[in-house]
Amino acid sequence: MGSRELALDEEVAAIQGTVEALTPLEPDSRERVLRYVTARFGISTPRQSPTVPERRDDDVAASDDTSASSAPSSFETLAELFDAAQPSDNPDKALVAAYWVQTSGEADSFESASANRELKNLGHRIANITDAINVLKRRNPAPVVQLRKSGKTRQARKTYKVTDAGVRAVEEMIRG
Repeated sequence: MGSRELALDEEVAAIQGTVEALTPLEPDSRERVLRYVTARFGISTPRQSPTVPERRDDDVAASDDTSASSAPSSFETLAELFDAAQPSDNPDKALVAAYWVQTSGEADSFESASANRELKNLGHRIANITDAINVLKRRNPAPVVQLRKSGKTRQARKTYKVTDAGVRAVEEMIRG
């Protein structure tokens, strides 16, 4: 048996093992497992592969939805998301935390204090989270926008939203 046939046999065995492992899981669990594995091994996947057989209802469902509300389901904790994304600077750390806060609670927005609190729990607190978010707001397209400010002082609480561009930026960080 040649090395090509051996490699093909190993791939078929891996596919069979994967299908057997995923079959008893609920669709959300399957998606979390697949997203974790692809992030763990640095695998980029096309949105739709022409070589994948047509999906049946009982097959493993791979979602084409990349919306913010479904993306965090692949990570149980911010620590896992942060590890997969590997943000390199304070604005990117703030973006990952904001993405987590906004999407894990299925909220439409987030406050900078809540994002920084999550970072603090990971040991990555940002000394001035407002500065980091302001850097994000100045990027084009802006990954974060300010929705409102409560209070008249410069230090008043501000509410922000991670935009579609921000979601894509975090997903790119995860893909590496």
